[in-house]
Amino acid sequence: MSGTGLLRWGGGPPHAEVASEMYPWRARGLYPDPGRFKKMLDRNPVVGPGMRFIEDNLIHLSWQSCPPPAATSTGPLAGNELAQAAVVDWTWRQMRGGFPGFLRAVLSSLPYGFSVLETIWRVVERPFEVQYRMPIEPAPAPEPGAPAAPRHIMPAVYAKATIPAGTLLPAGWRWVAPWTVQDWVVDAQAGRLLGLLQRSERGLVFLPAEKLQHYARGFYSDNYEGQSALRPLWWLEQAMIDEFVSDRVTRERWGEGTLKARWTAEGVGEQQYDPKSAEDMEQMLQRFQSGSTGYMVLLPGWDVGLDYGGASFPDPIPRLQQYTHFMERSLGTGVVKDLGQGKFGSKAGMEAVANEGQRQLSGICYDLCCLVGQEFIRPIARLNGWDEDRMPHLSVAGFIDDALLSNVFRFAQANLLGERADDPETFRRMLRMES
Repeated sequence: MSGTGLLRWGGGPPHAEVASEMYPWRARGLYPDPGRFKKMLDRNPVVGPGMRFIEDNLIHLSWQSCPPPAATSTGPLAGNELAQAAVVDWTWRQMRGGFPGFLRAVLSSLPYGFSVLETIWRVVERPFEVQYRMPIEPAPAPEPGAPAAPRHIMPAVYAKATIPAGTLLPAGWRWVAPWTVQDWVVDAQAGRLLGLLQRSERGLVFLPAEKLQHYARGFYSDNYEGQSALRPLWWLEQAMIDEFVSDRVTRERWGEGTLKARWTAEGVGEQQYDPKSAEDMEQMLQRFQSGSTGYMVLLPGWDVGLDYGGASFPDPIPRLQQYTHFMERSLGTGVVKDLGQGKFGSKAGMEAVANEGQRQLSGICYDLCCLVGQEFIRPIARLNGWDEDRMPHLSVAGFIDDALLSNVFRFAQANLLGERADDPETFRRMLRMES
């Protein structure tokens, strides 16, 4: 019985923006205009590298497709949960660019608010096998008097699963540029996304939701546009442009000096100020300044020189540094630069900021893992008859973990490492490392 209220008060999804400058067709663009966000990425020395900085931080982490707890490991693919996770991993590796390329396409939702990928499906015609790793079975009990084999040096156990003919797998994906999305097609009553209209090379085309992977940053209710990470920065970026333009215009007008002429009456005897001569001199100065002549003929009593006003202009760098600082902090990329400085940050405060940055990245990853499960893995499970309640999920590791560092410190403090035969394995398990 409820409604979002956006249809009446905000123009309706995706036009829920109250600032006219940030309407979607102006912010993320509408072909052929790439929009403000694309221009910010291309021309701003902070925003573009900042987005790439976040991408690179996320891509270097350890991503993998994991089976559900107590996963089954035998039988046909429809019931072999370990093999299903291996198939999802294999699918990513087969695509052009691999998982890093897929992740970069998905992460375009950071600057634009959303990213849309069209899934290109293929039907397996001939059965083939994929290899997957089995869990390590407990080591057999050693014979009396023989030392137990450390678990962490046991060889891995691998198995193969057959992908039957008729299986539907993603063969690739096509990134849909946000500024080519003309409109979202939404069920007016339920708010469910039915598809989108795109201005593509093939004209205006309708892409159904069944073919789409839709990743919205900060998605809520019917807000299919998401929330761009650059939304709070557009006025800062515009202010920086105004500073650049103002400084450039001022220096182009005055920075190279201004011709200055004055009547000195020195060494002219009885000659008086002559308005006609002043008019002739003015014309001469104009020709010199416009470049039509490269010389001047000075009359007696006149002094001409250049007044270099540009040398006394205030330095624009401090003014620009303020905007740069705000942008870097908003994107979380200014931690290293400010480390140990007293103007914008201190070393004591940067450690807390670094930890907050890790939490920010982990939050992005958690959101991303959930969306990839919904938009990429669930369709594979649904189309092939896998149990959707126990389908594989995406996981990520490699963050700075306070609990992990605490375990390392506790082992070192107690001097336990190496005291017993099973200490290395216990240590690895506490660090959540693979055995």
